Amino acid sequence: MFGIVIISIIILFGTLGFSYIEGYNLLDSFYWVILNITTVGSSIVLTNDITKIISIIVIISGVGIVFYSLTLMAKMVISGEIRFMFSSIKGGIINMKKQKKHVIICGYSKLGKYVCETLRENNQKYVIIEKDIEKCKKLLENGEYVLQGNALDQDILKKAGIKDAKALVATLSNDANNLYLIMTAKEINSDIIFSGEATSEEAVKRLHSVGSQIVVFPEVVGGKQLANSILRLEEAEKLETISKE
Repeated sequence: MFGIVIISIIILFGTLGFSYIEGYNLLDSFYWVILNITTVGSSIVLTNDITKIISIIVIISGVGIVFYSLTLMAKMVISGEIRFMFSSIKGGIINMKKQKKHVIICGYSKLGKYVCETLRENNQKYVIIEKDIEKCKKLLENGEYVLQGNALDQDILKKAGIKDAKALVATLSNDANNLYLIMTAKEINSDIIFSGEATSEEAVKRLHSVGSQIVVFPEVVGGKQLANSILRLEEAEKLETISKE
């Protein structure tokens, strides 16, 4: 992007300079600048020393920046990073195939990670929508199907194949986002299974109210699992004691 900006400035500088000093129209001046930057050359005769100096600046700086940009792009292609150039564009990083009856995981959080692992163990198709580009890089390296972008954007959801999906899992950063995601996704396809993560008891009720059939409150689930583990351990110790007797 730096190279593109600098080249644009050089082209503008040369075009205006030749047009103003030599009296050429803007199109001829622009054409001349492009020919010189690309080292093709031109038959246009310069009659002013100032425009000759401008010409030298355009040629040296323009050719240098072009080669710099091309070298940088070649390096990015070789290192496999060219796809990250346009990460600000919706769906900048895409590694997925068109599929049906799949699960869409929105947000690769801790919970989202375990959802993916369980689905993978059960040979269930899924696609991950993740906004963070660094997480997307790691997911790509692990061979995951991932779409980089904001899951709250309808265009991103459609790219992830929500119209043909089996279920959607909302594990975004906060309750408000998960609520909005469920409502947005339901407008596109209300026939799939909606599930979401809640960080408060109030959010559990609200997620259910907007159409989420499954809501997970990690603190409650974790607390119950911990208590059940303790009870099972106590029961196991009692049984062991009885068997010894």
